[in-house]
Amino acid sequence: GVGEMPSQYLKERYPNTRIWITSNKSKNNIIQRLILDFNTKNIKILENDFICEELDFYTSVWKDGLVRHGASGGKHDDGVMSLAICNYHRDKVQTAMKAYPIARNPYAKTGRSNRQGNNPL
Repeated sequence: GVGEMPSQYLKERYPNTRIWITSNKSKNNIIQRLILDFNTKNIKILENDFICEELDFYTSVWKDGLVRHGASGGKHDDGVMSLAICNYHRDKVQTAMKAYPIARNPYAKTGRSNRQGNNPL
């Protein structure tokens, strides 16, 4: 697929990288998990116009015997998919963080910022 070459490169460079392949089955799993976690309040998101609009236009429809998830009306669903993938792997990351505590911030003593330019992230 489209992401095969970059994902192979990342896997070679960073062996612990988990490759994500989106299929109807994997998409259904992560969206169902996201719905469950929203309904049980296991996940909360900040109010953000971008993601809220995508969530508003996200639909699930039965077609050819399968549930098809995606944005309606020509809208995009990249933000919803990113949120769903992150949410799906959230438990694994939390477990890993407990097993491998985060190293201290290398910028803490120097006073340098790890941010560059105007990037808000």
